[in-house]
Amino acid sequence: MIAGSLGKTGLRLLFGLLALACIVNAVAYAATTAGWAPVSDNWYFMDRIIYPYAHGNLHPWDLLVKRGSLDHSQPLRRLLLIANYEWFDLDFRIEALFAVAAGIASYLLLAIGMRRELRAGGTMAWFFLAVLAAVYFSLSAPMVFTWSLLGLGFTSHFCLFLWMILAWWMLESPSPKRVLAMVLGTFAFGLANDDTAIVSALAVVLAAALIGWRFPPRRGGAVLLAIACIVGIGLYFAFYQVAAPPMIRPDARTAALQSLQAGGLTTQLANAWQWALVPLSSAFVHRSTLHEWFPGGGSGFATILLGCACLLAHAWFWWKAFFGQSNRTSFMAVASMLMFYGLVAGILIGRISVLGTEYLWQPRYAFIYRWHILALLMMLVAQWPAMALAGRGAVLSRGVAVALAAFVLALQVPLAVSAWNGAKYVRRAQTDFARQILAMGDDPRMLPPGKCAKQLVVCDFGGPRRMRVVGFLKSQQLSVFSPKVRARNDYPGD
Repeated sequence: MIAGSLGKTGLRLLFGLLALACIVNAVAYAATTAGWAPVSDNWYFMDRIIYPYAHGNLHPWDLLVKRGSLDHSQPLRRLLLIANYEWFDLDFRIEALFAVAAGIASYLLLAIGMRRELRAGGTMAWFFLAVLAAVYFSLSAPMVFTWSLLGLGFTSHFCLFLWMILAWWMLESPSPKRVLAMVLGTFAFGLANDDTAIVSALAVVLAAALIGWRFPPRRGGAVLLAIACIVGIGLYFAFYQVAAPPMIRPDARTAALQSLQAGGLTTQLANAWQWALVPLSSAFVHRSTLHEWFPGGGSGFATILLGCACLLAHAWFWWKAFFGQSNRTSFMAVASMLMFYGLVAGILIGRISVLGTEYLWQPRYAFIYRWHILALLMMLVAQWPAMALAGRGAVLSRGVAVALAAFVLALQVPLAVSAWNGAKYVRRAQTDFARQILAMGDDPRMLPPGKCAKQLVVCDFGGPRRMRVVGFLKSQQLSVFSPKVRARNDYPGD
């Protein structure tokens, strides 16, 4: 008995160390490789948020600014940018590290949300939690940890998990106080996550409706939860209409995206099979990595194989959602899976309808695509207590579940190796970005260099606007113009 107990304790310790290793790997990668020079949208927010803030012209409603109908209001990230300016001279590697810290907090909060099923599921449930950490902090899409604006999505995840736990708390035992808490929580969630909160609210309402359909005594709670979500989101929309500033005039590309119509998808029906298989498979391995592993046509076959395997896993998921154990973890799993479907649908309507199916392979979307793997693992944790007690008849299903989870865990090793092998190129690119920005600062007219990197969108700014932003960074010794930032990031020019 004692030996068995020690064996279980040792396995749980091993699984905890596996999860810790995945987290440490992500932290180390971000600490050594994350971009520290401003690129892409960083320039817009430095111009729109930091410049007026530094001159005392930033208003609270400016934190809600959007560049157009397809942009997102993210006041929390704007506040973090201001903190970066105040304390770290706009060092975006520091911001990336904070993003990873938010990811760690989100993962721990998710584990707390699943604690009942983890305890009931025994040792193997903790193994699935370790695999979940491996997926959550996977280097399959290194951009998550090298571009702070993308990695800061972890802050939204923390708000999401906290809100889902609140939703279950209200659904489990509805009362006027809990309904009011859900309304206010949904409003706050909308403020933090904007349009993603709308998709998440719909997902939670549908997840609650499924529980109400399966268990008649809970239908009243499901109806109250739906009302609370609708009222909370409605309050956020009303608040935004009153408090937010007018949208900034978008550039030509953004203006084109604003005119997108779902009807544009009908011209691409020949590629419709990719709309499902690419998000499913890219969550595991991006196509560029598959090309390295399977030269020639092997990468396409691997994509199809992975996607079809995921379709089977989704069929199992929904069988358990409709007929399996119902608990907080399964509720969060169903809501997360529905949110994944909603976000992918948004990408199809808002991007693919004009930019083409190829756009599904954007590396940054892997951060969204991995939600379906997280949902599958969460459902495994939710069902494992019953599966573990199912007797010999469930031996095969348990074995398949463990084997597939082990495969996902093992897959992270070559993915991490590939990311670390490419880290030197990311760091070299950052050095080039810094050198080009410094060259602009040395030019009296701050003209961009002849071969300006496409990530430096400041090169496309009009002359006065470019001189304002670059001149501000130089005069205030911020970002690449800051000796402290350059020293922290080992810029070879110093």
